Amino acid sequence: MSGHDSTADRPNGAGRKGRSTVFILCLLLWFFVAYQIIYWWIYRPWGHIGSDFNKHWYASRALLDGLSIYHGNHLEMEFNHPHAMAYLFCWLGCFEFPLAGKLWECLQMVFISSCWVLAWKGLRPVYACSEGGRIVQENWALFCAVSVFGFSPLVTNVLVGNIDALNCFLILGMVASMVRNRHYLAGILWAATILSKVVPILLVVPFLVGRQWKLLLAGLASIVLYLIALLTNGKLGGEWHFFTEVLPEIGWYWRGVSTSSGRFILDMMGRTISTEEQAVYNGVNMTCSFAIGIFYVAMAWIFWLRRANLLRLLELSLLFLPLFSPLLHWHHFVWVLPAWFLQVNRCLVDEMSRRFQVLNLVGWLFLAFSFQINDLFSPNISIDRYSHLVAGVFLVFLNTIEFISHDVR
Repeated sequence: MSGHDSTADRPNGAGRKGRSTVFILCLLLWFFVAYQIIYWWIYRPWGHIGSDFNKHWYASRALLDGLSIYHGNHLEMEFNHPHAMAYLFCWLGCFEFPLAGKLWECLQMVFISSCWVLAWKGLRPVYACSEGGRIVQENWALFCAVSVFGFSPLVTNVLVGNIDALNCFLILGMVASMVRNRHYLAGILWAATILSKVVPILLVVPFLVGRQWKLLLAGLASIVLYLIALLTNGKLGGEWHFFTEVLPEIGWYWRGVSTSSGRFILDMMGRTISTEEQAVYNGVNMTCSFAIGIFYVAMAWIFWLRRANLLRLLELSLLFLPLFSPLLHWHHFVWVLPAWFLQVNRCLVDEMSRRFQVLNLVGWLFLAFSFQINDLFSPNISIDRYSHLVAGVFLVFLNTIEFISHDVR
């Protein structure tokens, strides 16, 4: 009788031990999330207003005063966004700089928290093959919290005052809408990302190849309505100035702080960035973008030949996006975060081999902690390090290999 009882109790004991281990791990991960929030939202920004906020506040003041948002003191080449972002945050100009800065920080917190909720509710996996996958599925809210608040390109936006927290929310919303087949909404959100930072316009390649006509129509209609609105209020000329004068010069103007692929190559060659070398600097950046573009279009062509899953191509396309930018910082890698959630969903249904899963995880961890890696070598924001660029290039090449070697239907 006693022997029978001990044998019967073993599975229950093992189950209780397993549940206890999962509970302790989940508790530790929630502590990690709390630490990230306290450190990056309270401790590090204390008494500091992110420098990237300045341009938004000055642009809002200029807009309210009826002035150009691309010219004047503190504005020349500083505001590097379309008019849409100035209009969206024009209310900041109603407040003095210190108060507006704190409101901006709170707004970043709202955007980042919304990214967590959006990933939790909008990209939740519906199936998992393995026991480990089912644990992730059952604790999806925690997994999304760790992914969002542990991703330094996103969570550090409270510190630097950049607009990329909003960009992350928009791109996550676009992907979640596509997953749920809400193509018109996805198109509107895609247009919104273009009006924030122009680089997502390159997603037109996977959308055309994937024949996402509803999405493209909604995006085009949104852009047209925006341009009509600018025409009626007399700002269309300013938008033209942005695309023809400001945008082409952004890389050169911010060359001192950029960590683009072109700047990386020049640094590795030991070239000094001086005012006499604008043609060389812009030429190297354009050559890098052109090479990446060929690579990018080739992946779309392979997708078209294989008729593979559109979300798989979108996942790869999102990884490419930051690499096209002539002005690149670690926080610009928020564009890739939806690709992480798409990959996790594929891993849960065994659509990715264990080898690629491990290598991908290494790359994602390196990117997620890229700011801390940079910070380790400098007491200030280390903008001359390339950990985020190295991680981004690694993920692109790794997932390109995985994409080519697996025909995902």
